[in-house]
Parts: sequence; structure tokens; C-alpha cells
Amino acid sequence: GGFYAWFDEPRTIHYFAPDNFVWEDLELGYTDWLVTMLSPNLEGFYADLRWPGWVEEVSSLDTSHVLQTYPPLVFTHDGPRSRAAVPVESAWALGLKLARALEELPPGCKLRFEVVD
Repeated sequence: GGFYAWFDEPRTIHYFAPDNFVWEDLELGYTDWLVTMLSPNLEGFYADLRWPGWVEEVSSLDTSHVLQTYPPLVFTHDGPRSRAAVPVESAWALGLKLARALEELPPGCKLRFEVVD
């Protein structure tokens, strides 16, 4: 999960994580990042974002879709979460919109997140 981008300053790969909606500097150049993404280390990187049956769930997606979790992982939630296949662009837009909104909230603020069909 999440999105990756190459930043000019610093010249490293950054990760927009689905559990915090913040650009994290991985402190890896492109080659080191690619080696990491193709190595067994990838499993540890994503360990907190996986669930039983995730392989079967994601294998049904084509390259234009991702799984969106509701409520998003950035929110603390006691109940069950649901997942749905959405276009990559929709997940990206929601992540950016929520990141901007969350930046403006005071620490410790409680929110209600409701999905309406």
C-alpha cells in the first residue's frame, strides 16, 4: 500500500504511507530502493499493513485499481474495517485530501469518519 515518489531534495525515494498520510523519506536512492522492493525485505516493510488472506484479495486487482480501506488506516478505529477496489487515482486523491485536512487539526482531535454510498 501507499505511493512512492522521487524527490529532488533530498534526492531520495519518499513513501506516502496509508497509515499516516505523510511523505516519509526512505533515505534510499533509486537503485537501493528498487533492490529493497525486489528483496525479501519487502515483507517486513509491509508487515503492519497486511492481513490474513491479503494475497488472494490483491491478486484479483488489475494495475489500475488498489484496495481502499474504510475507515482509512490513518484513523484509529475499534470496529471492523472494510476494503474495496477503487481506481488508483481515487485513492491518491483521497489520500492527498485527507492529508491536507489532517494537517490543520489540533493534536488529539477526535473525528467521525462516515462512508456514504
